[in-house]
Amino acid sequence: MSNRPAAPLPPLPPLASNDPAAILYTSGSTGPAKGVAYTHRQLAAMRDAIQRTYRIESGSALVAGFAPFALLGPALGATSVTPAMDVTQPKTLSARALAQAAGAIEATVVFASPAALVNVTETAGELTAEERAALGRVRRLLSAGAPLTEPLLRAVAGLVPAASVHTPYGMTEALPVSDISLQQILEAADDAVHGVQGAGNGVCVGTPVYGAHLALAPLDERGRPAEEPTQRAGVTGEILVKAPHMKDHYDRLWWTERTSVSVPGWHRTGDIGHFDASGRLWVEGRLAHVILTAEGVLSPVAPESAAETVAEVRRAAVVGVGPEGAQVPVAVVELAEGTEGAGRPGVVPHELLRRVRAAVGRPPASSSPRSSRFPSTRPTSATTRRSTDPGSPHGPPGCSPEGRCARREQRSQAQHAVEPGPPGGAAGPTTPPVSGAEHDAGAEHDARGTWRAPDPAERRRVLADAGLAPATGRTVLVTGASGMLGREVALGLIRRGHRVTAFQRSDAKALKASLGEQGRERLHQHRGDLTDPDAVRRALEDADAVVHLAAKVSVSGPWEEYEQANVRGTRVLLQLARRAGVRDVVYVSSPSVSHAGSAFMGQGNEPAEPDAARGSYARSKAYGERLALEADGEDFRVGVVRPHLVWGPGDTQLVERILERAARGGLPLLDQGAALIDSTYVTNAADAIVRCLERIEQAHGRPLVVTNGEPRTVGELLGGMCRAAGVPEPTRRVPSSLARLAGRVIEKVWERRPGEDEPPMTEFLAEQLSTAHWFDQRQTREVLDWTPEVSIDAGMERLREYYRG
Repeated sequence: MSNRPAAPLPPLPPLASNDPAAILYTSGSTGPAKGVAYTHRQLAAMRDAIQRTYRIESGSALVAGFAPFALLGPALGATSVTPAMDVTQPKTLSARALAQAAGAIEATVVFASPAALVNVTETAGELTAEERAALGRVRRLLSAGAPLTEPLLRAVAGLVPAASVHTPYGMTEALPVSDISLQQILEAADDAVHGVQGAGNGVCVGTPVYGAHLALAPLDERGRPAEEPTQRAGVTGEILVKAPHMKDHYDRLWWTERTSVSVPGWHRTGDIGHFDASGRLWVEGRLAHVILTAEGVLSPVAPESAAETVAEVRRAAVVGVGPEGAQVPVAVVELAEGTEGAGRPGVVPHELLRRVRAAVGRPPASSSPRSSRFPSTRPTSATTRRSTDPGSPHGPPGCSPEGRCARREQRSQAQHAVEPGPPGGAAGPTTPPVSGAEHDAGAEHDARGTWRAPDPAERRRVLADAGLAPATGRTVLVTGASGMLGREVALGLIRRGHRVTAFQRSDAKALKASLGEQGRERLHQHRGDLTDPDAVRRALEDADAVVHLAAKVSVSGPWEEYEQANVRGTRVLLQLARRAGVRDVVYVSSPSVSHAGSAFMGQGNEPAEPDAARGSYARSKAYGERLALEADGEDFRVGVVRPHLVWGPGDTQLVERILERAARGGLPLLDQGAALIDSTYVTNAADAIVRCLERIEQAHGRPLVVTNGEPRTVGELLGGMCRAAGVPEPTRRVPSSLARLAGRVIEKVWERRPGEDEPPMTEFLAEQLSTAHWFDQRQTREVLDWTPEVSIDAGMERLREYYRG
């Protein structure tokens, strides 16, 4: 055959500019790989955009660390070479391979992906002097495909000192779209620090390249893009692209194509971002990855980038957990080798979590219809599996193992004139201060290591008479005013100008001691039992309204005791209040009334279910809540508030019991303490209850769950309390299945043993400590026109100050 003359090749058919030229496939990193069809005209436009933007002229030499980019070399009249690497795995590009390729053609331009450049900088120590000189001759370096951090760009710039470093933004459907240099990135970062409109909250990708146009489809409060494009600064939306080098169509993907061009004349990228006042585009993430919190749309890129500035964090992903509209942002981090916990799933250590939160802070708000600020729940760095019950508003007392902005915090301190002093009532789990707390608090330990709480009388603050509003003439009966939450409610009412009749079985000494002379004049006491009609009738004399908090709270004991106090007592109070002419009642319930044992993740105000409620306390409160709501009407308005796990200084029901057990080493964490739970600082709970009474016209006839809206893991909450009081944190881990089994056995033993102490573990308690329970607060805050004044971290600092004396 070699001796036969070669036959002439047939002439190539003429090509039109709109003829198909190539089908390029997306990487598949954000979904199934898609074929993107280009015509000859569009590829030529892509060549022109690159040539004019980066001045790559005939005679240039290009090292393409991204194989498809090498195809553009001949079209640009440039010599092209791909370095020795596996082109399907960009991380295989080493510094030496890049330098040798650059030296072979005396390269003036380098293109490599961010993943490739990470390995290049990590292997730069292997370069010889000759190889460094080859890189020194590079005049332009381009990298695209993912956000590049400033430290990586600086490291790359050090390897190519004579080069202008650029990071074009684009996608397979249109590349490039915009461009920015390292110097411009630094300028944009400086603008963000100085508050230039729109600067920050994302990765700045610069301004449009030659021929390209950019716009945004603004996101609504549910994260859906509008159909009308805008270029207004500070508005977050889906990024829209229009360019001569934009794709022709998706290959054999009719629905995808139709969706991508639903905004006429534009390609919908699926990315989200915003413009700043200088016209620069900031990418905030993918549309499919937005987090729909109760406070609005949260984009993930800014908090992820911030988390990755922490040395121990190799990579971070901020994701939304829970139903849309009530999602909680959770940071899932991959730890660097050698870091404690690296390679193992679980909750990160407290100190690292503190630094991740500090790095993330609060990204700037986006201008979606509802502000996209990071909720007070900054990312919980944990791989949560299951989490817990809505316990009683007072917290399960038998527990064993169990703000917002500065302006609001200042307002809160002003409202509390001098904060009413630490109560001795009910409470729930707490969370640690961001600042951390050394084991130097003012709690005491005896020789055996037993923890002893400080005397509340020595730590009490008095509500100054100067902080009292003028008298309103209204008298409110408060049951259970000797407990922590009841006392705060009574103080809140007195502060607002109301007279308070406190009704409980014991003397409310702490309440009286928390008042000045004028405040005590507004307080009257009646002692008695709710099931005693005569005692209740006397307490209701002159009452215009009732706040009912009194209840039997425990995790054990016979049903009859719960039924007597929480059901019969509620029935007697409601009947006699109506007869006495009382018009407004607030019944304080618990989220546990609608908890059937499964996780609560962003649920709202579900109806009480006595038959499904777990434990005697929850079941009795469910019956009591039903009685309250059945009594509601226009002439007798009953509102229901369900505060969740209330805690604060001086709490004897939950916080101090946890501290006692932790001091003895008897406080394990179930399933690593990864359950995500809501809690409520006591003054926030009290304010919400008082607010319900003030807005009874809007609030009556429905239950409203109240929390701080800042879910934290059980391990973080318990550890925070221990740090605040100077008690060793729990370190022992127990599987939740084992704890539940042990709880069932212990309950049977406790039924037969003498004494009134509570069991160290019950099945209900194990369930609470290993099951997620956090709630959607949107309806509550809208109806009550209320938001928490004291954040979890600020409340924990107050708890720490209390134990430090």
